[in-house]
Amino acid sequence: VPISIAGVAPVGQLQLPSPEARLAFEGQCLRRGVIPFSVLYTCFAHTPADIEAALVAMGEALVAVKDQGLLS
Repeated sequence: VPISIAGVAPVGQLQLPSPEARLAFEGQCLRRGVIPFSVLYTCFAHTPADIEAALVAMGEALVAVKDQGLLS
């Protein structure tokens, strides 16, 4: 999947190959209850279970975007 994380830790930015892929990813995340931002901030208020649920949702969102043909 042509994605990467750019930036300086602990603030990274998810890089997707096109604006269309980014928009589709954000929409798929929203459908799964995750509100994505352009920058991935660390938040110590989230529990390990919250983080795991967000990662699962983001993974599912990436699969959905790939299924739409927006990721090669």
